[in-house]
Amino acid sequence: MKNKLFLCVIAAATIFVLIACNTQKKVTKADFESIQMGLSQKKVEDKLGKAVIIIKDEAKISKLIKVDLNKINEISAKDPKRLSTFVGEDDLSNLQIQMTNLINGKKVEVFQYELADGGTENLYLINGIVILKSFN
Repeated sequence: MKNKLFLCVIAAATIFVLIACNTQKKVTKADFESIQMGLSQKKVEDKLGKAVIIIKDEAKISKLIKVDLNKINEISAKDPKRLSTFVGEDDLSNLQIQMTNLINGKKVEVFQYELADGGTENLYLINGIVILKSFN
């Protein structure tokens, strides 16, 4: 009887630990919109939690960048304030510098976050610093 009780307690504790460790912060659209160019990976993780997926494969990143850059072009025409809020300044010179870093082949990683509404958003980091994000 003691062995069964002991096993039940161990099983319940194990399930509790697995559930507690597996809880991912629900990222809202507003949370993601608050991310600005230049934030460190640490600050992003403080705000959003850990990324669901980190992509390092250059071919996959290249495909994602094409989609997200097209979206940025649309946003800059329709809602330039939204883009300048991300860049953190009224002119877009910082964005141009980061695009130059991308073009010059700096090592990029894509951190993907699942939003509470079911969507997925991308953050592009070079050397642990946010340089670009998706605008869905």
